[in-house]
Amino acid sequence: MHRRPAIVVLGLAIVILAAAVYALGSANRGSTAPGVTAASAGTPTEPLIPAASTSPSGSPLSATAASPVTAAPSPPGPLAAVDPSLLKVLPSTVGGVPVTEFADAARQAATDPDLGRNVSRVATAFAGDPAGTNWAYTAIVDVRPEAQSDAFYRDWQESFDQSACERAGGVTGHTTAVIAGHDVERTACGQGVRTYHVRISGTGLLVSISSLGEGLFGELEIAALP
Repeated sequence: MHRRPAIVVLGLAIVILAAAVYALGSANRGSTAPGVTAASAGTPTEPLIPAASTSPSGSPLSATAASPVTAAPSPPGPLAAVDPSLLKVLPSTVGGVPVTEFADAARQAATDPDLGRNVSRVATAFAGDPAGTNWAYTAIVDVRPEAQSDAFYRDWQESFDQSACERAGGVTGHTTAVIAGHDVERTACGQGVRTYHVRISGTGLLVSISSLGEGLFGELEIAALP
């Protein structure tokens, strides 16, 4: 059975992202910024990391007193490398706001062995306006050739979307679109958050974005992709 990948990139960055939106607003107004909570801005306030280990039937691994089960440790393998050069595919600004590397998020994600089995390189970025009403969190991963399957991309998208939408009203719909020549998978959350997934043709790069606001920062980033 295809092993569901551990989609940690978004989950590990959620606390940082929420703090960044808060900091942007506070720095400009000298007080707490509205629009940084899950209820009002759709920004989750705690890590949401999908489970990576499932039994062959798809149910969580478990053990009973009568028949204890000990999961064998995963064999060591390569870890994903943090590579800020991946961010060169993104524009330097969106809506007049700088697109900035989120090194801490990428470094945390790179420690996950399940991610490393599927991804060789990772980088993360964030752009948010001073009011915290428009923002985009972006994860770029270089998928290993052996992991470039429809099953992997489907699981990645579903896990990413679940994490992005869990504190934003849940997933409410999926659509596809063509933006600046790119085939885009889009997911809508109940409180205005949207996610976007794009594979860059001719490479192993996968760009996944979680975005909020009428400024459509996520779509602006996609429009600038090579």
